[in-house]
Amino acid sequence: MKIGVETFDAKYREAVLIKGIDESDPAKIAADFDECCLLFGLSGQTAESMCRDIETGLENFERVCVNIMTANSTDVKPDPAVIRTFALEVRPDYENDPRVDILMENTGFGVGGEEDA
Repeated sequence: MKIGVETFDAKYREAVLIKGIDESDPAKIAADFDECCLLFGLSGQTAESMCRDIETGLENFERVCVNIMTANSTDVKPDPAVIRTFALEVRPDYENDPRVDILMENTGFGVGGEEDA
């Protein structure tokens, strides 16, 4: 089972993404799940924060799925500069890790396409 935690930065997760996850302890979040989904490409994220999220995910879950933000009907929009930072500075360190799935285009799951914008 997987959870769309999006980030382990609880303040960012609730202030920007309004996920409704009251728990901030990654181990407690992971208790009922095998995999976490992270969402990158958002304003305010850095290479360091994205790496920290992936490492936290790997410490607490069997697998980590990284989704890059795609424009949709929400007020949260992708930040091209952060996406470039991910692609150049973060992705190379994890793209060959068998426990990390990286979806540069998350429309493969049938969500987040332009038709939703």
